[in-house]
Amino acid sequence: MLRSKNIDFMNDDNFEDAYRRVLRKHGYQFLQIIGRGGMSRVDEARHLATGKLRAIKHLGPNPPIEKIDRFKRILRRETEYAFDHPNVMKGLDLFEENGDIFYVMPRMQHNLEHLLLDDEKYSLAFLMDIIIQVVAGLNYLHQNHIIHRDLKPSNILYDANGSNSMSIVICDFGLSQDKAAKLKTDLSRFFGRGRRAGTMNYAAPEQLRKGGRYDKRCDIYALGRLLDELIAKKMNGASKFINTFQQDRQVHALSKKVYLYKMDRPYILDASSRNQLPYSLSSLILRCLQKNPDRRPADVVQIFYELTKIQQEVRSAAGTEFLQREVMTYRPRQ
Repeated sequence: MLRSKNIDFMNDDNFEDAYRRVLRKHGYQFLQIIGRGGMSRVDEARHLATGKLRAIKHLGPNPPIEKIDRFKRILRRETEYAFDHPNVMKGLDLFEENGDIFYVMPRMQHNLEHLLLDDEKYSLAFLMDIIIQVVAGLNYLHQNHIIHRDLKPSNILYDANGSNSMSIVICDFGLSQDKAAKLKTDLSRFFGRGRRAGTMNYAAPEQLRKGGRYDKRCDIYALGRLLDELIAKKMNGASKFINTFQQDRQVHALSKKVYLYKMDRPYILDASSRNQLPYSLSSLILRCLQKNPDRRPADVVQIFYELTKIQQEVRSAAGTEFLQREVMTYRPRQ
């Protein structure tokens, strides 16, 4: 077997040699490690037949058998769905070698953490184009009865198409749930219950409560966090964003009780963000971030419609009269 209790998954040279031989056997040349996670790592490789760059996800060593089975189900489901949308990652290949699972995807240049961590200032129109692509991809998943449950910057990849546009792709459905098989008469909502899921700073309050019930609107909450970080902050240049690992370290330093208390407080946009955004966009962000899911937009289609309308207004306006200049005060219903 490729996996062994005596092999250090990340650093052992014997493992690396065996790993590269397996990739070559299946038609890929290992180039470099590009990411690591709790269950897996992702490598850059070249497809020998075409010369194209690929990203290959590999399940790490000696995980519990239930994690192996779950990982197989996730990756096979992605492949079997044959996702066909420009803003949703489409698996290219899936193979197994002596119990090790390998999942092949297109190689993208960066994820949105890269953009959020740079010091560049971006136009509202440019950032709106990015977020609308994210919303389009999320809508496609929801139409196929899939709740992502872990929408965050590191799970949104992009390729730059010159200086004025990007191709955006949602990836990593490791926590996603397919509710199609459980739907009965109401196709407009699909639910999850039980195990807490998601990344703390993007998970909706209902996801974090043990035994809590949640539906596709938990993705809308995560989208609100992304809207706030990407649009409201990157217009100012340097972002307040910190990477997911740092966020999780900060969150886990808090007790669960304290963190859930914070989650129940109203979300307020900072004044510098509010003053530069159209009122309709500030309002949309705050509605997405409502703690009560019944007060969020009902579905992603509604968000897509509102964002495209705002985008048209931003592009057509010479701009300053359209931008909100007074501080928007917001008082959520009690």
